[in-house]
Amino acid sequence: MFMNDLFELNENIYNLSEELKTQERKIIDLSSNINPLGVSKKIKAELRKHLKYLHNYPDNEARRLKRFISKYHNVKSDMIVIGNGLISLLNIIINYINPSTLIIPAPTVPIYEKLFLFNKHITKTNKIEDKTIGYFFLNEKDDFSFDVERFINYLSDFKDKIYTNKNNNIPFIVILSNPNNPTGRLIKKEDVLKIARILYLMKGYLIVDEAYMDFCSDESVVGYIDENPNLIVLKSFSCYYALTGLRLGYGISSSETINNLNNLIIPWSVNNLAQRAGVVALKDKAYRKESSALIKEEKEFYEHSFQKADIKYYKSDANFYLIKHEKARDIFEHLKKKGILVRHCSDIKGLGENYLRVSIKKHRENSIFFKELFVYLKSN
Repeated sequence: MFMNDLFELNENIYNLSEELKTQERKIIDLSSNINPLGVSKKIKAELRKHLKYLHNYPDNEARRLKRFISKYHNVKSDMIVIGNGLISLLNIIINYINPSTLIIPAPTVPIYEKLFLFNKHITKTNKIEDKTIGYFFLNEKDDFSFDVERFINYLSDFKDKIYTNKNNNIPFIVILSNPNNPTGRLIKKEDVLKIARILYLMKGYLIVDEAYMDFCSDESVVGYIDENPNLIVLKSFSCYYALTGLRLGYGISSSETINNLNNLIIPWSVNNLAQRAGVVALKDKAYRKESSALIKEEKEFYEHSFQKADIKYYKSDANFYLIKHEKARDIFEHLKKKGILVRHCSDIKGLGENYLRVSIKKHRENSIFFKELFVYLKSN
């Protein structure tokens, strides 16, 4: 099994630009949840300044970036691992833990189960049939909010399946996207920590993907790593800082776990420009302030427009919305023809054909999206 077979989405700006015979930059991409401000001016200036140093190998330890992350989160440098994007780090973590079982909410981003399935084929110690995925289904009637007590009961019911004689010593993992992608719902800090404590007693690992945490009120659990050596928090520069093309992410966990993960990372996997960009991003308070203001304003525009269109949408704590319509597939195809790409959720367990995820962009792009959405709705 090749990675691209699992992870490549057919609906992307490159395929659509070829299909429409237009330039990629002319596609309005509401399928990817990237900060509409784009790359900050300060980062662009920093990258231009350091182009002349590209003949140097990258710092394999990413020392400067680690120092800034350490200061930003108030954690020790030896608790930080830097990687070529969050997904790359998650793949290394799953490979390192080599879990017997994965437990995830449904719906959530499909990449977690895909990485787990991919590692089923490359693992050397477990047979494929020994591995299990447990799905904790979120209730649509509760707007896909995360019921922590119901989840704890689910874990309790599931533990007998996890702890069998043949895999008693093989760890399992729970992965939580917080805020959750594609629902946009935030799990409160105290609830995440409650889950982490229970999993520690069960000898399980909790991996918290906080890629979208910067878009909402800060409920990060980074500051509680010392309390739980089986807690791993992942952060990304792709979504909030729009550095998607540079591929930069980091993980924070116990010093022992991080040391083991660092031993699995390919040398020089994080390039010079990415490391420089990460430092500037964390220092840029003005960018964060402008981002918050823009997202707040455009979310109000989105919710007003959804109500006007009589489109079912779900409360979101992030920079995207999950919406539901009986003709979601037709809406998706109509928008594609107009050069507007949204995320159809037919491949996401717990959702299906009637759901779309729409990311917030700048007002001009958002207005074009809603104009075309209204055109479709009025004619059908």
